[in-house]
Amino acid sequence: MLFFTASAAEVRNVPVTGTPRKEPIKQVVIHATGGASCDSNRRFQSGTFNGIVAHFLRNKNRISIHYIIDRNGDLIRMVPESQVAYHVRGHNMNSIGIELINNGDGLDPFPEPQLATLITLLREILSRYQLTTSHLKSHAELDNAYLHCGKLKIKRKSDPGAAFPWQRLIRELTPNRANLIVVTHNAKINALQKLLHQWTERETHLRIRLKAVLSDQRDAKTALNWSWKQPYKAQTTALEQEQYDLRMASIQETIDQLKRRETELRLELQGFIQAKQNAKAMLRQLRAKLNATL
Repeated sequence: MLFFTASAAEVRNVPVTGTPRKEPIKQVVIHATGGASCDSNRRFQSGTFNGIVAHFLRNKNRISIHYIIDRNGDLIRMVPESQVAYHVRGHNMNSIGIELINNGDGLDPFPEPQLATLITLLREILSRYQLTTSHLKSHAELDNAYLHCGKLKIKRKSDPGAAFPWQRLIRELTPNRANLIVVTHNAKINALQKLLHQWTERETHLRIRLKAVLSDQRDAKTALNWSWKQPYKAQTTALEQEQYDLRMASIQETIDQLKRRETELRLELQGFIQAKQNAKAMLRQLRAKLNATL
């Protein structure tokens, strides 16, 4: 989902279905709509926003794209990121493609509204897939094929072209050291808070089990004491004595098992309590460092 200010560009969906993605996203490819052609009348002609959208719709079984950005910053979403778009030879399976309305001849400037939308989009994509600016690629560097126009040999793809401001893009999309510290510390804090929640739930569960074991122990000891207090019968048969001894032994074994389980639960509980104390100490340290950075 893209988040723009109220005065920013329009975002529209023009759905095109792609092949389900089987590889993780590892790169984002920047395109320009204009480019090389053997027809000199069509060479480096960008086309209009609506015209390019219509072109992709007409040829959706052959070529496709994830996003198109107009000169005024308006954005069209076509193929979902979870699906493959066919926009760059040999690199479709692990990439997202972004098409910019531009001649791609190195002379046509990229307007500020278009760049603002592109930077917003890229910031979200890089964050979503844990990528960096090193994963941003031009169409030109990934497609090294040539067109043979009679005796003329032309590089097939040169977009987005020499006018594209790569250095500005990298600068704006690269967090500074302070931001990196904030992001890293927040991630650690969130992870520790999640662990603390899990450990608290586990501690509560262990205390419930320990309470049940202690209750069972009390019941077993009561049963044992009751059996000892039974009045002595002078005419006790050997069978009755054997059954009595077995019952007493069984109760005592149950008590011994419950005591062992009590010990295990108390040790496990102590481990979670210690882990929680350590995590809380780390949280205090991280928050102190974060506050110092801010």
